[in-house]
Amino acid sequence: MSHHTLRNWSAVILALAAATAGRAPAHAQPQVRAPASIPGLAPSVAAGDVPAIAWAGTGADNVTRVYVAVPAETPAQRIGPELPGSDGAPSIAASRDGFMLVASRSSASGSRIWFSRWQSGTWSAGGTMPPAAIENHHPDLAASDRAVWVVWVAGASTLHHETLYASNWNGSRWSRPEPLPVVVGTPMAPAIAVDHRGRPA
Repeated sequence: MSHHTLRNWSAVILALAAATAGRAPAHAQPQVRAPASIPGLAPSVAAGDVPAIAWAGTGADNVTRVYVAVPAETPAQRIGPELPGSDGAPSIAASRDGFMLVASRSSASGSRIWFSRWQSGTWSAGGTMPPAAIENHHPDLAASDRAVWVVWVAGASTLHHETLYASNWNGSRWSRPEPLPVVVGTPMAPAIAVDHRGRPA
């Protein structure tokens, strides 16, 4: 897929987020605020009181970082820990008190899931979730007024020894990662949903 195509998809998703949150008509001309040299990869959209969009982008230094815009039509902001490594697979969700964002950070020592919270118009310093294994990647978030859950893939440095893990946010910290049963095959890109009672599905 070309960078031009990726930018077009980001535009479509951004416009959808704005329309979903009632901030723009469905026929509004989409606008992408990502820097021109950083094509959007793996965009994630959330629609709370305002729409938000997060994506990964690779700069001239060939390092991938996470960018986010809240509201979705505002200029992009780079967030994430200032540590060596590349970020990827961001997932953003609207919670009761703002937005939660998770992404993976790959380095020579393995990969971890980091998080940040949007409250009162700013992103928190965040932190790193308790690792479930050496490699932790492809997180997916879901939130409701009652709960915030994340699921991700974790295991050794080989795809044949990976499984799914889940954790929930209690308002101040993440719970201990719990393994989930995998019926068949090797998990690749999980997705999670939360019902009206805050239960994951």
